[in-house]
Amino acid sequence: MFHFHRFVKSGILKDSYKDCLILYFKKNRIRKLKFNMLDASFIKNEHGLRSDKVGRNRYFSNKNSTKISNLVDSNGIVLSSVIFPGNRNDSIFAKDTISSILIDIFPKKHQNHNRCKQYLLADGAYYSNDIINSCKLLGYHTLIPQNKHVKDPKKIITWNKYEKSTYSKRIKVENHFCWIKKNRRLKNRYERYSENFGGFLYLAYLKLISKYL
Repeated sequence: MFHFHRFVKSGILKDSYKDCLILYFKKNRIRKLKFNMLDASFIKNEHGLRSDKVGRNRYFSNKNSTKISNLVDSNGIVLSSVIFPGNRNDSIFAKDTISSILIDIFPKKHQNHNRCKQYLLADGAYYSNDIINSCKLLGYHTLIPQNKHVKDPKKIITWNKYEKSTYSKRIKVENHFCWIKKNRRLKNRYERYSENFGGFLYLAYLKLISKYL
C-alpha cells in the first residue's frame, strides 16, 4: 500500500490512464466519440473521513456515501471522473465532470458535421438550461429528457424516432457502473481519503481500457 499511495500522490495512475486514452483514440475516434454518456453513482462509505467527500443521502437510506460522476464514450470508456459527497445533487457536478475531460475530444470542431457530431446523453436529473447551454457551447448535441414538472404544452419537447433510438444507448453508462462495482474495493469506499479511492478507480479504468488496446 505504501507504493500505491506514492503512485497516487505522484499522479502516475491518472497519467498512465491518460496515455492509454491517447493510444485508444488512434483508431475509430469518430465512432467512439459519437455518443458520450454522463451519469453519477452512489458508493457506500465504510471508512472514509466524513470531512473528505462523504455525506448522508436521504435517498440512500440516510447512509454516509460518496458519489462518482463519470463521462464515458460509446464503449463505456471513461473520459472524465469526479468524486463528490453523497449528499450533493448529481447536476451540481455535471459541468465539473464535462470540463475535466482528460484529453481534447474536439466536440466543437465537428458540431456542424452530421457524421462526426457528438451527442451528450444524460438522464432527467441533468435537465437544466445552464447544463444544456454549457454543453452546446462546447459543441455537444444534447439529449436530456425534460423533467416531469414541465406542464406547458408549448415548452414540451418531443423527440423523433432517431433521437429516441440514440438515447437508448445511454445504457452504456449504466453498464459501466455495474462493472465498476464488481470490484470489491470500489463497491464500497474503504479508503479514508478520497484521493486513494480515486487511485483504485483509475486502476479499474486502466483494466477496462486495456481490453480495447
